[in-house]
Order: sequence, then C-alpha cells, then structure tokens
Amino acid sequence: MKAVATKIGVILLMISASAQGQGMLSIGQKNDYKENVPLTVNVTAGGGYDHTVYGQQSNGVNNVDSGFIQGGFGLRHASSDHITKTVTGAYFSVIQYLDDIRGGQQTYYNARVSFDLEHAFNRRLSMSDNFYMAYEYQPDYTVGITSNSSMGQYLYGYNNFAVSYAWSDRFATTTSYTASGIHYQDSADELNDRFTHVLAQVFTYKRSRTTAVNVEARFEYDNYPQFPGSSSTPSPNYTAFYLLVGVDHGWSPTLTGSLKVGAQYYDSDRIQKTEPYLESALNYAVSRVTNVRWYQQLGFDGSNIGDYDAEYSYRTGIIASQRITEKLTGNAGIHYVHSNYKGNDTNPSTTDNEINASVGMNYKFWKNLSVDANYSYTTIASDIASRDYNRNYTTLGLNASF
Repeated sequence: MKAVATKIGVILLMISASAQGQGMLSIGQKNDYKENVPLTVNVTAGGGYDHTVYGQQSNGVNNVDSGFIQGGFGLRHASSDHITKTVTGAYFSVIQYLDDIRGGQQTYYNARVSFDLEHAFNRRLSMSDNFYMAYEYQPDYTVGITSNSSMGQYLYGYNNFAVSYAWSDRFATTTSYTASGIHYQDSADELNDRFTHVLAQVFTYKRSRTTAVNVEARFEYDNYPQFPGSSSTPSPNYTAFYLLVGVDHGWSPTLTGSLKVGAQYYDSDRIQKTEPYLESALNYAVSRVTNVRWYQQLGFDGSNIGDYDAEYSYRTGIIASQRITEKLTGNAGIHYVHSNYKGNDTNPSTTDNEINASVGMNYKFWKNLSVDANYSYTTIASDIASRDYNRNYTTLGLNASF
C-alpha cells in the first residue's frame, strides 16, 4: 500500500510540474507511460478518401471530393531511470491528392517532432522541458491551437520549460516559461499567424500522498505579426492575466485527475474583459493496454480572432485506445468546440459549434507488419455560412516496424 501511495505522489508531482502552458498540450498532461523503448522505426504506405463540403466557397477554397495516396516514416525512443527520463519521437509523411483541392495544389506534407525531458538534480530540485513542432495541414484537435477548419499548410512550435523545488515534504513551487507560435503558409490565412509567451508561477501544497492543491498566477502575451492594424481595426495583440486555484488527485497509480478554475483578465486595443477560466483533465493509463484521456478548457482563445474583438471558447474531448486482443488495437476520439466571437461596429457577434469524431483499428498480422484503418468526421455549424464545414476523411494503410 505504501508503494502504491508513493507512486501516486510521484504522478501528482509530475502533473503539477507540467500543467502550465498554452493549448491542449499543457492541460493536466503527463508524459507517456514510463518505460525504456529502444529506437523503433515505422514505415507506412496507404491511401484514402477526402470528402469536404464548405458552406460557402471563397478565397480559392473549393469543395473536395478526391482520393489520395500517402507514405511516411517515423521513429521513437524512450529512456528512463531514477534521475533522467526522455521520450523522443518524429514522423514525416507525404500526401498526394488525385485531384486539385486548394488552388491547384495536390501535394501536402505532415511532419512532427517531439522531445520530452525530466531531470532530477536532487531530491528537491527538478526540471522538465517539453518540445513539440509540427508542419502539417490537418487541424490537430488534440493540440487545439489552430483554426478549426482546414487552412492549408501551417508550422506550429511549442516549448515548455519548468523548474520545480520542494521546500518541504508538503510544499513546492514550480516556475515555467512557455513559448509557442503558428505560421500559416497561405497568404490568405496569414492574418492568423501568432506568437505566444506564457510565464507561470505555481504554489503547491500536498495535503496527502494522493491529493495536492495549488494556486497559480499566469501571464500571457499574444502577438499577431501579420495583422496590420489601423485606427478603425486595431491589432488583435493581447495580454492575459490568470489567477487560478486547483487540485490534483490520484485515485490509483493509473488514474489521475487535474482541475484548475479561476479568472482570466483579457486586455487588447479592442476590448478589456474578465471572464471565468477552467481547465481539467482525467487520465487513465494501464501500460499499453488501455489509455483514456478527457480534457476541458474554457477561456479566451486566440486561434481565429480576425476582425472580431475577442474569441471565448469551450473545448472538450475524449481520446481512448484499447488493445482488444494481442493482434487487434482500437482507438477512438471525439472533440467539441463552442466558440463565441465578440462583435463590434463592423462585425456582429457570432457563434461556432464544432464536432470532430474519429475511430480507428490496427491489426498486427505478422511480427512487424500491421494494417491501419481510420475514419474521422468533422462538422462546423456557424452563424456565418462561410464558416460551415463538413468533412469525411478515411484512410487505409500498411505499417512496418523495425
């Protein structure tokens, strides 16, 4: 029993140290299951079908009804001991559509690189760094940083650096700095480019081996470098200050939860406003057999402000994977986004509702060879017809591991 409680305490400390930042990457997220993984290389090949219908076609964006072929490779490595833990991953793929889908473009690329590091200098002092970079054209709902609809290729980078110090067995502090940025390749979308800086200070008190409470002060600055700004339409650059209280709880070594609530003060040349803020996550992980994650976030969102004064959104999602048999693994996810856009004299207020659902299967029919089948459906219902968006996306491919 003591060993179980100790494991839960370690999990809680890990959650406290990594729960700052911006986007879904930072909400109650703990690193992957801790085990040593030798360098593994995956090679994939396959194809699929993309059927996309827009409520109103504009800016060279047309409805899509095309098959595609794709190929890619990835690698993964994890190393873990009592002092230092690292997880490294990379993936690259090329997608070739059989028909023109966006202004004559048929070839797209998806590339992702991630590196997570945790290091304990001694029993009291530790640090962590979480790095993620992606060049892709599919909105990644598990990250939750992009515009909701498909907007061509974009480059996204994220890095969270945190230092934690345990002043006693019960009291600890964590100081973190997060830098992130997104750049859209198409000139029609570049007004949504932005860079974000977040400084956070967390004070954590461990009430028991399984429960910790915390208070957090967070400062955020968002800059839109491509938005010209004028006297009639000021730049959407904004600062935000958060004051939050939270709790982290571990019901078992495999089931943990995190909750933070408080106020977010939003200040830009367009609007100054204070609204409630919430972020929470529930993680259930039993080795590689079963993994379930549920997240929520409520607050100001800078992903698609445009000419609106502000965007206030609620995001939630459940992601699950289950090894059904020794050869068959299933995965599923559903994400929901409700966005309120604060209007002004030239743009009336509007509301978007978005759902993204996906399901997939992986069947391992030989030692290092498997087949993957995935389907996802995305729909956006908006007060503005040009925002409406429905997509059916299906893939089938072979995956070889070495």
